[in-house]
Amino acid sequence: MSYGRRIIYHTKILINTGPDKTSSAVDEAELPFAVAETETRWQAAWREEDTFATPPAEEGRLDVRVSPGAVSQSGPVTLDQARRYVLADAHARFRRMSGDAVLFSLGFEPDVSGEGSEGPPPENAAKKRAQLDSLGLSVDWSRSYESVEAASERWSQQLFLALADGGAVYRAGKPMRWCESCRTLLPGEGEKGGESCVLCEGPVQQMPAGQWYLKLDPEAMAEGDLLGRVEGVEFETKALNGTPLVLFTPLPKKTEEARFVAVSPSHPAIESLVQDPGLVERITALRSGDGDRNGGKLGFSSVMDTGAWIHVPDREEPLPLVVSLAVDARFGVTAVLGIPSADPHDEQLSKYLPSPPSLRWDLRIKPSKPRPAVRFRAHSLPISSPDRASAGTPVPLVCCGDCGVVPVPVDALPLPKDSEFACPECGKPAQREKAVLDPRVAAWAEMLVAIPPADRVGAALDHPELRRWMLASQSLHDSESRAAPLCSLVALEALRNLGLSDMVPNGDARSLVLGKLDTGAVPAGANDADALVGRVGADTLRFALLHAAAPSKRFGAEELDAVLRSSGEFLKRLWSFADVRLDSGQAGEASIDTSDRLRRRLAKWCDIALRKVTENNSKLEGHRAARNIEALLARIEDFERRAREERGELTAEDTAAVRFALCRLVVLLAPIAPHLCEELWQRAGNPGWVVRAQWPEPLLG
Repeated sequence: MSYGRRIIYHTKILINTGPDKTSSAVDEAELPFAVAETETRWQAAWREEDTFATPPAEEGRLDVRVSPGAVSQSGPVTLDQARRYVLADAHARFRRMSGDAVLFSLGFEPDVSGEGSEGPPPENAAKKRAQLDSLGLSVDWSRSYESVEAASERWSQQLFLALADGGAVYRAGKPMRWCESCRTLLPGEGEKGGESCVLCEGPVQQMPAGQWYLKLDPEAMAEGDLLGRVEGVEFETKALNGTPLVLFTPLPKKTEEARFVAVSPSHPAIESLVQDPGLVERITALRSGDGDRNGGKLGFSSVMDTGAWIHVPDREEPLPLVVSLAVDARFGVTAVLGIPSADPHDEQLSKYLPSPPSLRWDLRIKPSKPRPAVRFRAHSLPISSPDRASAGTPVPLVCCGDCGVVPVPVDALPLPKDSEFACPECGKPAQREKAVLDPRVAAWAEMLVAIPPADRVGAALDHPELRRWMLASQSLHDSESRAAPLCSLVALEALRNLGLSDMVPNGDARSLVLGKLDTGAVPAGANDADALVGRVGADTLRFALLHAAAPSKRFGAEELDAVLRSSGEFLKRLWSFADVRLDSGQAGEASIDTSDRLRRRLAKWCDIALRKVTENNSKLEGHRAARNIEALLARIEDFERRAREERGELTAEDTAAVRFALCRLVVLLAPIAPHLCEELWQRAGNPGWVVRAQWPEPLLG
């Protein structure tokens, strides 16, 4: 069974501190109990019980793979990385508590800036793992991998050969021009320096001859059409509310057959075209990746009706305006005419159009003369390194004087790094291809987390565990590592387009791309998450990293310091309030007696918090989940105060209601602050562990 929508988040944290500004955070003396000792104790207990092991397949359970991507083995865990891992961990914990089968693991990759190709020593991975464990991550380390291992190199080389055999990988014999900002090749040969990108006007990198490239959509381009240049016409028009709009179509002779207008969710005129604020919010969610997908029936995002209508010149009736990521995928950020009679993609989209209006329109605008226009869509990514001496997996091809370029058989992978060996066809001495796969291609090895280590040697794309976990997945990648565009989902989609695999069906995989941390002049140690854990505790740091801002927002060091302090104060307040009310030696109540007005209101508050936090966790809105949990504690405190004022003292039913509400809060908070919640869960006398508790159901229905 598969689920999901493709989600793309862009996360950027800005820490701007000078030498005289450091993150003081919360003094350890203010914390409610021995944080480090308690967190270590629970982490050891969870590991001893193998709590986070990948579960076997079970009928009726949803399989969810949560992958935070590979982590560099060198250097400390930065706050940027910590935010990514904590976001992934909170989602993995939430999915487990919701009853899903979860695979949550990650791999280690060498520092791409390092020299040589041997990779860092194994103890670096062990040290980095200890740093990640200190964050309280629920990682299944048995499924981990290292990109410099033979199995990882073999896997990347195996995918390269499959893609090359299908024509999705090609070698450019001439220098090419690459824009790192747009992440795409540009038209023309890279023979000049100092040029600017035709799209973003940013600097262009010259890629030397002999580079290997991956076509993202082999059927939609010729080898020379590297940027996906789409020629057509554009003309000016207006929406019925007067908003001007430029429409593009690659079918200028079919404009009279248009049935709708489709616009990219990133189009700058969206807020002017759409009047409903709620719909604008949904479109924003689609733009960030959290939109509906028509159950995976289409190869692109579902049609989202805007309720707006566009008057097209020389047409008596206006056309409905819909939003779809298909526009981005095919033409970029623009608005296009939908012509179902001439375009199969538009034909699919037309099945989801709104019903035509019952009113007649009599609006006439002056026809706009169509003018030639071009739209661009990226189609190719470089997958080999310009620096032949850099770290990377050898391209699995050999050069033989008699046979030419010969692919290495799959059963002979991984290809040795030696320069000379026998040709696979004639057996004569040959040399391996000089180019190496770019270190970021190691992201393809991410798929190995789905395959048990014992099966990785010789594993193929038809491995049942690979199919199980890649069908429904949630991947997070850090754009700073440049691995996001080459993640395993991209490779599998290319294989699917070639008919070599049916994994990752359209709309069934979700990929989150998180932005980089722009540290600026951060003092030494201020960007070390492990050091912060030692000062404020893992739960405080986890809560602060999620609470600070939405994934798309930025915040400075002084804001992080304030959020760390407020997060520590909230957890201390929760502990102080809940400890005496839960540690009574009695089991937690199963429900609230709602016959009383105040208790019924408390039950309603609990249900509202449950609904909101569930939605927040599903959308990876950790900041909103944290704030809704804070609001629930305030509601519980308010209930107790009002009950005392109204009745003089709490009744047994009131006390039970407070205990129930606090236990509910502990469960909702557990994905974010698992150690504190585990302690409170045990003190309340609840059976088992909160990490294994079931996500609650509404009390009032």
